[in-house]
Amino acid sequence: MTDDQRQLKEQIEQTREQLGQTVQALAAKADVADVKAQVQAKTAELAARVKDAAGQASQQAAAAATEAQARLADTAGQARQKAASVAGPAADQARQQAAAAAAGIAKATPEPARQAAANTASAVRARWVPLAGAAVAAVLAWVTVARRRRR
Repeated sequence: MTDDQRQLKEQIEQTREQLGQTVQALAAKADVADVKAQVQAKTAELAARVKDAAGQASQQAAAAATEAQARLADTAGQARQKAASVAGPAADQARQQAAAAAAGIAKATPEPARQAAANTASAVRARWVPLAGAAVAAVLAWVTVARRRRR
């Protein structure tokens, strides 16, 4: 074999090695691309499952909330009915007792005192706005004095 033939054989060997390395690199890249595609597909599938589960959970929560609200409204209505049935007789009894106490007080109060109370009540009814203003002013003055004393 001549030197030219040897050089040519060496070049062919080098080219084969380079070609083999290139093929391996391309195969590795193809595998990475395939794996990447598989990962993306799995990710999309899992995302769809999560969205479906979240939608179902949201619907179930809304249904449970609606049911609880209906139960609460029903219970509140029943409580109102019970309170009305209990409060009616109790309120009537309290009114009767208050009327009896007022009648007893009216009998025990002398006529001049009753007349003075009636005059005061009619004066208050006629001038309730200025009297309410005076009461508010008195309360504010008392609060101011009390705060100053604390200091």
